[in-house]
Amino acid sequence: MITLGITMIFHPIWSYLLVWKYELGIVGTGITGVITNLTILILNVLYSAYLPDTKAGSFFPDKRTF
Repeated sequence: MITLGITMIFHPIWSYLLVWKYELGIVGTGITGVITNLTILILNVLYSAYLPDTKAGSFFPDKRTF
């Protein structure tokens, strides 16, 4: 929830820049959605990696995973 709140602060800024400032129109809207969702993903991975309760379950896959 924290990462979503942080990302939603920046979403209108990215939308303004890409849709109006750089005049990308509907393509800018799509790019904004990708940027927002990718940022949420990255922040969630980092946040869960540093929480003590979820640290054991948060790891990057390696050969032992498969």
